[in-house]
Amino acid sequence: MTEIFDLRLTSEACHYFRPGEASVYGGFCSVKLPGSDPRLTVIAEAERQEWIRSGCGIVLGWSIERHYSRGEIRSAELFRLIPTSRFEPTGEECGTEYDITDVCPDCLAGRIQRSDLVLDLRKLPKRGGFAVSLGGEIVVSHETAEQLIDAKLTGFGLKPVRHRTSKFTGPLQLETVPAGRELLAQAEGAGLSAHQASFYVWLNRPENASVFDRAMSEAGVHHAAQTAGKPLPVWYQLVAEGAPVVIDGRTRFGINPLNDDPAKQFRCARGHTAGLSGLSEISVLRSSWDGRDFCVTDRRVGYHPPDSLVYPEPLLLISTRFRSFLEKHGARGLRTEVAYLVSKE
Repeated sequence: MTEIFDLRLTSEACHYFRPGEASVYGGFCSVKLPGSDPRLTVIAEAERQEWIRSGCGIVLGWSIERHYSRGEIRSAELFRLIPTSRFEPTGEECGTEYDITDVCPDCLAGRIQRSDLVLDLRKLPKRGGFAVSLGGEIVVSHETAEQLIDAKLTGFGLKPVRHRTSKFTGPLQLETVPAGRELLAQAEGAGLSAHQASFYVWLNRPENASVFDRAMSEAGVHHAAQTAGKPLPVWYQLVAEGAPVVIDGRTRFGINPLNDDPAKQFRCARGHTAGLSGLSEISVLRSSWDGRDFCVTDRRVGYHPPDSLVYPEPLLLISTRFRSFLEKHGARGLRTEVAYLVSKE
């Protein structure tokens, strides 16, 4: 594996680089360096000193590109799934109900979603596929949901996503009207229950559309929300099921690749949030993974700025089967890195 550090630094850091090596834009410079470059140690010390002096460092932005050989990809058992683009508005802005009664007082991790996810479906990617909101809510289009089920991937549930003006509240409402009970009976005949991930996907198949619309009409609500006369696309929330995997202590967290946050400014004393960002590849305890294709970590990363809609999020992990699925279907807005299964230290 090779690493490339893509750094945006204050303009004062330009003297570390040869003419033409860094791009200068007003008050900052941009440069890409291999992870083995000895200047990174020097820049890291400058970053540390600036944090001590002013409370903010010389690193204004960063990313790490990790490149793997074919052999490293073939031998990997687990991968980190990293969203590379986000959409808004978030579910919270659109009316999704969250319970923050028991959130951590230190890092505010642990809010619980109490309602169906509500989004503005007009703002989701027109191409479909996977998408992640600024609030960390993961959704998949109807076509992708069908493909996930056909691939028999495990470790997740699929829940309905309502448009912000829709009032459909899920399978319990179907039981209250004749057409809804008809649908539930058909689902039972197909070997499905209303609590399975595949139920909502089955519910939105074309052959069930007329009965579903009739059920919603009988219930006095509108299922097929429309904009400009066209039905909105159907999306589902992808929710991890099962116990989270345990992050091993060899995984690095911090503010940026040159700042491990020695003052623990963004680390939760109660252990819920590991840091502002993951800085290294992720290692998890092998004993905590049961082979599921999709799972999340026990600790989170991130920060909840005051009055923001962003909260610490768990890291996402997928199996080789899930990664092959993403490659086969050309998933966009996501990238993967190798994650490691390790024994206890």
